[in-house]
Amino acid sequence: MWRTIQRRWTTAPHDRYDTFTVMTYNLLSNRLALQNPHLYNRCAKSDIKWETRSQVLMQELRSQMLDIYCLQEIDREHYVTFYQPTFRDWGYSGVFKKRNGDKPDGCAVFFRNKTVKAVKLLGVNFDENAFTKKENIGIVGIFDIKHQERTRRVCLATSHIIFHPTYGMTKVAQLRMLLDSAREMIEKQNADIPIVLCGDFNALPYSTVIRYLTDESIDVSALPEWRLSGQQQAHSSTTFTPPYENKLTAFHRAFPDHGHGFSPISNVATPASLTNTNTAPAATTYSTTISSTTTTSTTETAATIQTQPTELVWSASSLRSLIRKSKNEWNELAEPTTNTNATTTTATVAKSSANANTADNKFGNTHIVFNSDGSSSTTTSTTHRSRPPGLICQPFSLRSAYPFFASEETAQRLGLNRAAKGGPWTTFHSGGQLVCDYIFHGQLRVPVTPVSTNPPISHPDSMSNNAAAAAAAPQKLQVDGILELPCADLLKMRVQSLPNSEFGSDHLSLVARFKFV
Repeated sequence: MWRTIQRRWTTAPHDRYDTFTVMTYNLLSNRLALQNPHLYNRCAKSDIKWETRSQVLMQELRSQMLDIYCLQEIDREHYVTFYQPTFRDWGYSGVFKKRNGDKPDGCAVFFRNKTVKAVKLLGVNFDENAFTKKENIGIVGIFDIKHQERTRRVCLATSHIIFHPTYGMTKVAQLRMLLDSAREMIEKQNADIPIVLCGDFNALPYSTVIRYLTDESIDVSALPEWRLSGQQQAHSSTTFTPPYENKLTAFHRAFPDHGHGFSPISNVATPASLTNTNTAPAATTYSTTISSTTTTSTTETAATIQTQPTELVWSASSLRSLIRKSKNEWNELAEPTTNTNATTTTATVAKSSANANTADNKFGNTHIVFNSDGSSSTTTSTTHRSRPPGLICQPFSLRSAYPFFASEETAQRLGLNRAAKGGPWTTFHSGGQLVCDYIFHGQLRVPVTPVSTNPPISHPDSMSNNAAAAAAAPQKLQVDGILELPCADLLKMRVQSLPNSEFGSDHLSLVARFKFV
């Protein structure tokens, strides 16, 4: 099938050594498309049919032959009968996680056997958290990227975050739960490895939800919850009177981070369930949770993962201890303790009076600010408050691979109708044109300090000692190129909506090439 629009890379690779490619793509679930026909009333009926869309999608997916594909809105039946056999024929292994409940679709990750090896995979069930109790899920994994005699290790996390425009804090909490799972997985590797975070996050650039990922910290009490994702625009005459509570009490109870910062102290006292064992995990070990109360470890080949998707019922069980804190436990006052290594005072949870939530109560708060250069500053203050602090952060320093907007002012000027005004977008149907898909890269704000008593991480194949040492050294990622979005070309062609004869989904795929540095 001839494609009128040819997508181009922004830069040609100068050296493919130590590089790898990642795609994130919402493929549009066939069942969801049939359940929401009003979103596709501008499309030709033939372009909506699965028989047509499946061939268009396969053509686009195969045109690049990338290292890793992170795909959303895959119907389970199509994963088993269509996607999995097709990718297997192309030389890929894959894993699928269906959304919880009666939802028909889920997320999948496919990786190229020639260049990528899965070390560990984890499914994240957001419905296990009392705050994020929705059917959405995520997948987190550790992968080895193979180039000749050298192997580099990277963490990858992907998800399809809840769509509901007014559920801003739920979106933030789901991203936090996904990133906490990634942090725990990286810490178990006993090495400071980079992360790629991608997926459909159902939030606009420069919204509070996305700034939660990119900023060192963000104040979620400055806007009402229905404005946090940016999907709903306020009337020009609307006035806001912050601070807004925005379920912050429940959020901090579910995701404690010692006040205004993601405290380095959390890396010192690690729960027994998260500490490294004396033996590093083998490259073919995949952790699975069979039920909500029993966790086992099984060794499965990539072929087993491909042919038995229904048996992979995973969960992030290690997060349960974070969400079962009682209200009295959260309200307990902070008793100062001293970290002799950092010579700074930080706050930890201790006992309080019965009136901990009253405005007359004083709290001693430690504010830890992480800077882009890796340094941090700490200040302690005593303030009056009647609610938890609105300033929150997450454990990773992240940057977007795609520069969607040059400034926040540009984003506000374009508003929601981006295509008509020449702005970028990643999804386009009768409901609107906006950016909601992302690829981020970065590393932990508080680097992992390798434990000398543990043996080096076992890498696959026959790596030399020097190669193994190089792979274990701290690594960072830089963007070596991205696949350009065809928004301008589609605008010139006066395309009214997606999917069409050249794009099989109502979303566009994002593709980035990363280089280890």
